[in-house]
Amino acid sequence: MSEQTLNPLQAEIIGSMTWSYSRVKQFYDCPYAWYLKYLYRAEPDNNMFFASYGTLVHELIRDFYNGAVAKDSLVSEYVSRFSERIKPLALPNENIFKKYFSDGLRYFLSFTPLSAEKIEVERKIRTKISGYDFVGYIDALIFSNGEITINDYKSRQLSRGKREKHTKKDDELNSYFRQLYLYSVPIEEENQRPPDKLTLTCFRNNAVITEKFSKSSQLEAVEWFAVGIERIKNEREFKPYIDFFKCTYICPMHNECDYYTEMFGGK
Repeated sequence: MSEQTLNPLQAEIIGSMTWSYSRVKQFYDCPYAWYLKYLYRAEPDNNMFFASYGTLVHELIRDFYNGAVAKDSLVSEYVSRFSERIKPLALPNENIFKKYFSDGLRYFLSFTPLSAEKIEVERKIRTKISGYDFVGYIDALIFSNGEITINDYKSRQLSRGKREKHTKKDDELNSYFRQLYLYSVPIEEENQRPPDKLTLTCFRNNAVITEKFSKSSQLEAVEWFAVGIERIKNEREFKPYIDFFKCTYICPMHNECDYYTEMFGGK
């Protein structure tokens, strides 16, 4: 897009938005994809493998804790939902389809429920952060032994290893924890104290990555959030960030993206 002035409707859309972590992160990832989704309002591709798979597992875990699916039915329910909803489309190779299926199957075969006095799943949160309306959904808000934990389920195989140099894996983990630190703002308001821990449960490699709450990290997340919104409000070009793998297999807006079609010929 060439530099331009937002039309009144687009300016109104931005001015009236309720913001979320994913909405702001979309802009950091690719301003043009953000423009297509939220201002041009193009139709996303809802058959992206990685997103569909993550949604399926999240929903099944939620249904278990809400009492809709019994523990001894998790495996059969997983197999049934996977076969109905997940298609081997738009994947780098067919082995990924098989690997993700077997990883999920292994997770539910050995599924161990969380043990806590209270667990709130898909907990909706609303607040104002830096003056902006904010909404989010916590996968699991856990109250146990006097501690509060914010937990998020991830389909990525992640670990917080001892690495001599900072890597892209560290950036990815920091990004996921940034989301939980934004969620910690309303939880701190509700409980008059911050959560004790933030956890990422990576179900494909059955790993739990834990971070003790850090006020400085919370403040960094709030700054990232506010700066992102200010950048969106002042953006006029909405240039794309082109990456073949992300554009092809992650971004749900690629079918509507002229840049993607021009560079890679579309799907």
